[in-house]
Amino acid sequence: MAIELTCPGCGKRLRVADSAAGKKGKCPACGAVVEIPTPGAEVSAKERKEAKEEKERKPVSGEGGRRRAVTRRRGGVSARMRGGRSSAKLPPKLQRRAATQKLASKRGEKTQKREFDPEAAEKRKKRRLIILAAVAALIIAGLILSHIFYFGPLKRRYVTWVRAMQVTSAFINKFSKDVLDAIPLQALPEDAGLLNRLAQRAKKIFARYQKDLSNAGDKDVVENLFKKSQLYAACEKMPKMARNFASTLVSILNEKQDYVDEGRAKEWEQQKSEAMKRYLAAYINLERCYVLACYLCDAWNVSVRDPRMNDKDWERWTEKWIEREMGDLTTRLSG
Repeated sequence: MAIELTCPGCGKRLRVADSAAGKKGKCPACGAVVEIPTPGAEVSAKERKEAKEEKERKPVSGEGGRRRAVTRRRGGVSARMRGGRSSAKLPPKLQRRAATQKLASKRGEKTQKREFDPEAAEKRKKRRLIILAAVAALIIAGLILSHIFYFGPLKRRYVTWVRAMQVTSAFINKFSKDVLDAIPLQALPEDAGLLNRLAQRAKKIFARYQKDLSNAGDKDVVENLFKKSQLYAACEKMPKMARNFASTLVSILNEKQDYVDEGRAKEWEQQKSEAMKRYLAAYINLERCYVLACYLCDAWNVSVRDPRMNDKDWERWTEKWIEREMGDLTTRLSG
């Protein structure tokens, strides 16, 4: 009859003859020294082991008071690796082997968790592509808008219009200073030479204005937009009205000369007040063109500074502007 026992080193089941009971031998698998028990001792050891396992069984609450049995593990090394107390009883070589197996199992779990998932990878790739496409679209839209507003047609049109308005404002101011302020209004001039020179001066100022306007920027804006505006029409009419004003004085002086040549000087003195009214009416027509140009230019500047003005705001602004302009005109006429 053979004796069955378990190697304490590797957990392998061994069978030896009855004659070796009570002796010691080496395990053929791991070389550990194994003490061969007597048959009675083996039975008692088995009974103690079964009693210990019975105590370790955990009760499970449920219907009928049923209990879950604890699974017995017969692997020698894995059973001893559960706690530090069991692994401490192992030889150093087996302790290192157990630690290596434990580390390998943890790495295996991590590798299993990080296992490549094609569907998840495809979703992540699509998500990245969508984000990159959105960012690229925003960048392209920003470049397009910047090109349109800062470097493109809209910016060129706006810059051209601003420069045209600056040139127009300079022309209006120069016309007022060099032409209107030099016209005598207190009495009827005796010579038309001054007014003819002023008319020629107005013509030269307008020619200079046209040259500066052509250099303002985009030609399409100047030709198709600005030169078709009411402001340019008023500015274009101002030199013509200056020429008509000088022509009116020439006709008045020729009429006076006819009265003198015909010996009707006294009659001319009676007609002199009517001639002065014609003279002032011609000047008022010239002044009307100038005032309209000033109003349109100032209104554009106000609309740029405050684009949210409504109809009532424009009415109040126009009333104040007319009151101020009429005050200036009265001062100029009285002076």
